[in-house]
Amino acid sequence: EMAWRCNHCGEGGYLHTDKDIEDKIKPLAYAPPAKIVPEGIYAFFNSRRISRATVDFFRIKQANKKILQLHNKNAVLLGQWVERSCIAFPLLNDNKLINVQYRDPDKNFAMEPKAEKILFNIDSLKGKEVHRAVITEGYIDCMAYHEAGILEVVSVPNGATITPKELEMFKKTGRLSDFKPLNLTYLDPHIDLFDKISEIIIATDDDPAGIKLREELARRLGRDKCRFVRFSMWKRENGESCKDGNDVLIQYGPKELQRTVDAAEYFPVQEIISAD
Repeated sequence: EMAWRCNHCGEGGYLHTDKDIEDKIKPLAYAPPAKIVPEGIYAFFNSRRISRATVDFFRIKQANKKILQLHNKNAVLLGQWVERSCIAFPLLNDNKLINVQYRDPDKNFAMEPKAEKILFNIDSLKGKEVHRAVITEGYIDCMAYHEAGILEVVSVPNGATITPKELEMFKKTGRLSDFKPLNLTYLDPHIDLFDKISEIIIATDDDPAGIKLREELARRLGRDKCRFVRFSMWKRENGESCKDGNDVLIQYGPKELQRTVDAAEYFPVQEIISAD
């Protein structure tokens, strides 16, 4: 286990680092501290059409974190570890802090090393009968669906990756069957929850990596009970396709984001070839 304590606001707890000792860990309840969330964070989410109430619901915080610069407007900093002011997304299970994802202004991401990866907002599927759940590829997309009134929604803890070789193959053939499977061990602790849900809407990004994740989630959870959102059906003002749930929220508003769930498509039966 890894103890942590914020010297700024006094909040503290434990991070899970080993499933075998999970029962021995007694993390503190992740109650919002007295510290006020910086207005800059509210402004960022407001630009994404996500309200202060939703930011507070997900207990978003600000944190300074040393983070690897894979993207940075200053080319000199690329490839370096730099302390940045980040948005901190807490991953909670039964209201206990398990991990934290950090996002800096240049969309560099980090999580707590060795801490367990779980689905973001997994508590939204607990303590009630859930007939339909949404799975997104990003935390902000998860928050966008919540903003639109779709409350039974979770996000994978980290997005999908696709190699240049896989991308080239996909562009040539449109096939995913030869791809290396993704690691979805973050589903394991909660697979019983999904077994009880009759319909799962997979709302991953509409790009090759998102499609790869969509296929892997459907394979693991059961293609017969899954549907998927084709975000390319929704267009931006410039004619480009929307790529994710938050994109639809920004362009069209909450009612239309709700409609993406109703318009979700069934996975085609594999190995069927039409007469044409």
